[in-house]
Amino acid sequence: MKRVVVVTWLALLLGVVSHPAAQSAAKLRFEVASVKPSAADPVGKPTFVPPAPGRFTMLNVPLRTLVLMAYGELFDDYTIVGGPDWLNSRRFDVQAKAEDAGASRDAMVPMVKTLLEERFKLKVHTETREMPIFALILARDDRRLGANITPSTTDCSKPGPVSGADAMALLKAGRGVPCAIMPAPTTVAGSMTLRANGASMAALARFLGGTTRRVVNDRTGLSGLYDWEMTYDRSVMSPTAQPSESPVLTTALQEQLGLKLESTRGPVEVLVIDSAELPDPD
Repeated sequence: MKRVVVVTWLALLLGVVSHPAAQSAAKLRFEVASVKPSAADPVGKPTFVPPAPGRFTMLNVPLRTLVLMAYGELFDDYTIVGGPDWLNSRRFDVQAKAEDAGASRDAMVPMVKTLLEERFKLKVHTETREMPIFALILARDDRRLGANITPSTTDCSKPGPVSGADAMALLKAGRGVPCAIMPAPTTVAGSMTLRANGASMAALARFLGGTTRRVVNDRTGLSGLYDWEMTYDRSVMSPTAQPSESPVLTTALQEQLGLKLESTRGPVEVLVIDSAELPDPD
């Protein structure tokens, strides 16, 4: 099944929303790579550098962000555990060039893994742990959905690329970007509006996981794709946002989409960072 695009703040920051799950048996390396301690304010935000073919640039980023860049197809930020005490605090500038000048960001992911192994001496392993999770379920006994969600007729079997300008035009026109979940313009201060056009329940669960920072399992029993729109108060999850009159996420999910999150426990596959070392600067 084609995975729907779920855009989060980190995906927007990195300019990438998915990575290949498999890695070639032969390690791929950048032709040239530079890793230096960042001179930027260590509490500042990573510097956004638009992705360019054949180039990998991440400025003022902690090792945790680089690990997520390398393993983000299989793991989310909240399923990466362990690591040194400087995992989130020390910042680095990474600039690298692939031998193939036209290499895409996806194609360079295995190279990022090799760079982390060689320059940071990164060692990781995976394991399954019993952890608190959420189950996404139907809110009503009669299985009726909310007023803001309908079955989709969008064909996501072969979704084509959509430019940033085209995506914004669609959202401003009150439409969703095909096969994506994206923030939409809103006039309600302190609120977040999300719009989906051809999204599965699994895609919604993944988005909710990133927002609640807990694995969310789709247990709705609903197949197929859906179009939906949801507006909620984001001040609960963003202390800098001003309070909104919109409902909190869990209430909006139930009132607008007819779904709810049920707290439970379950097995969660996590990426364990066994060890890492500060790199020698170039």
